[in-house]
Amino acid sequence: MMLDIRWLAWKLIAACFRKNTVGQYESHTAFTLPGLYRVVHGIDVFDPKFNIVSPGADMTIYFPYSDKEKRLTSLHPSIEKLLFDPEQNEVHM
Repeated sequence: MMLDIRWLAWKLIAACFRKNTVGQYESHTAFTLPGLYRVVHGIDVFDPKFNIVSPGADMTIYFPYSDKEKRLTSLHPSIEKLLFDPEQNEVHM
């Protein structure tokens, strides 16, 4: 029995069709596959599945957002300069 690739693609993409569902990894609001699947919102960064730290991770680097005293605020100006400085050079690339 030969497997129809169109059926397989539909099964993978639209088998769990719901009218309006949140897309799992879309980076912005998008509408894909008209008539098959509608993405109404992008990724939810507050979903617990994205906030898991691997076992054995260095807790001095990976700490809760609420621990403001652990943040390296002295680096903020240099990071902002790298991100927002209009000058483009080798350091910025």
